[in-house]
Amino acid sequence: MSRKVLTYKNLTFVLVLYAAVLAVFSVIAAPQILYSPETEEASGINGVIGEVCEGRTIGQRFTFDGDYIQKISLMPGTYNRVNAGKEVFTLKALSGEVIWEKEFPVSKLRNDTVLNLRVQKDISEYGSDFLLEITGYGNQAGTAPTFYLGTNPIETGQIRDNDVESEGSLYMNLYGRRESGNRKVFWALAGLLAAAVVLIWCSSMRRLADGGSSLLIRLLDDFGRYKFLVRQLVVRDFKTKYKRSVLGVLWSFLNPLLTMAVQYVVFSTIFRSGIENFPVYLLSASILFNFFNEAVGNGLGSITGNASLLTKVSIPRYIYPLSRVLSSAINLLLSSIPLLIVVLITGGHVNRAYLCVPFLYLVLLVFCLGFGMLLATSMVYFRDTMFLWGIVSLLWMYATPIFYPETIIPERFRFILRCNPMYYYLKFFRTVLMEEAVPDLSIIAMCVIWALIMLLVGTLIFEKNQKKFTLYI
Repeated sequence: MSRKVLTYKNLTFVLVLYAAVLAVFSVIAAPQILYSPETEEASGINGVIGEVCEGRTIGQRFTFDGDYIQKISLMPGTYNRVNAGKEVFTLKALSGEVIWEKEFPVSKLRNDTVLNLRVQKDISEYGSDFLLEITGYGNQAGTAPTFYLGTNPIETGQIRDNDVESEGSLYMNLYGRRESGNRKVFWALAGLLAAAVVLIWCSSMRRLADGGSSLLIRLLDDFGRYKFLVRQLVVRDFKTKYKRSVLGVLWSFLNPLLTMAVQYVVFSTIFRSGIENFPVYLLSASILFNFFNEAVGNGLGSITGNASLLTKVSIPRYIYPLSRVLSSAINLLLSSIPLLIVVLITGGHVNRAYLCVPFLYLVLLVFCLGFGMLLATSMVYFRDTMFLWGIVSLLWMYATPIFYPETIIPERFRFILRCNPMYYYLKFFRTVLMEEAVPDLSIIAMCVIWALIMLLVGTLIFEKNQKKFTLYI
């Protein structure tokens, strides 16, 4: 196959892939495209309503001006015992029509831990007044949970106990969305990006027809020419990691699980973090951050570690950090299997939001590649980079909410999160796994922006210095 035909096929593949990704995203992220966030929160706790056992129904009327309810958060109390039966949560319009209903086993409730009810319903046709009912089934006094009352109520101030109304409100937070112009903005940006892709494609094809070249053509040409070498380097790096190991690849499964088990005991039992579904919260962050740490660390030594090849074989230098990051990506994929098992065991469900995970992995891989190329360049000239990275990665880990809730960070230090790229990747991942929803467009945009910035910076510095590598390694 000629170089021109191969490059033509690669360029066409890029355009078709972009169209497919855009179509899938527009389907799974429909609520984020159609609506803007709308949140109403209670400010504090002001007592309890008592045990909600069989024969008792608690009703809370509330007003919500949004068009889409994403979730409702309540605060249960279990009296520090294992209760029985179930609680049925029903969302109704004032006409009595049932909008949404969910049964929740009481044994899964955790004392003084927020219970998030994922409603995910369009409510625009029902007006702004609603009723949330909590009914006990299969339990009695001494085996049923309670729910907390709230101060500065977001509701109308009337709570119904069976047929008796009284002053007060449930401690209840509402998270939803309001219809906005996001859809127009999204499609406008998507159209502009598509036009840019087509223009680049046409320009590249014109250059190719005239016998010229461009950065895109050169990269695609390198991919077609050296993909076998990249595959061999990835396999070599992956096998080297587990060389002479008894368990071998099984460590990709065991390492995240064992790490999670230790941290779960420390932070959930001893320090009592109070985070809902803490195993998934902890394991999801650990897997992503471990991949980031491993991929960047491997990329750091990709040039100095391949000095013998670098001086003997003439190939594009960026292939070395790329192969190291890709070999780490294999561990990421393998580690995702025990994570999925933990999600299912803890009551999670796989839905269409999970289609966003490959996109997250891709942009995180791009971020790590750019960072790895930056550090690989620094490592050639300054060997202490390896030791400095060990310190920086440790500080970075503690500055990222991996095993603690982000809410404990004082407001004056919140800027640290906003400047932390890994915070956005973790937020993206946890939204999909724990809220079973697509993240807000702002979170997705920040993930992409950080990936592109790091790739641009890393590539520019790497390209500028790569011709001098052989003089210093």
